[in-house]
Amino acid sequence: MSKGDNSPGLSKLAGVLRGMAAGQVPTDLVLDFGEIQNDGSLITNTVPIAIPKGDYIICKHASISKGDRVLVAWVQNDAVIIDEI
Repeated sequence: MSKGDNSPGLSKLAGVLRGMAAGQVPTDLVLDFGEIQNDGSLITNTVPIAIPKGDYIICKHASISKGDRVLVAWVQNDAVIIDEI
């Protein structure tokens, strides 16, 4: 396959991956609870897959530590930690 080859199979695969990624967070979900894991990752109540440290956003004044329960706002597919609870 040469560069720039837009084969139907590749386009179909990209569509499937996009659909899977879009389905990870319910579209009607706005606020969620989560917990910071020992490795710094975040697991929320509705998305039980660990979100690695650095892949979620923390509000400027929120000071969080390992084991903290947190309030999470979902902005599209981004988890934003609002504060410790």
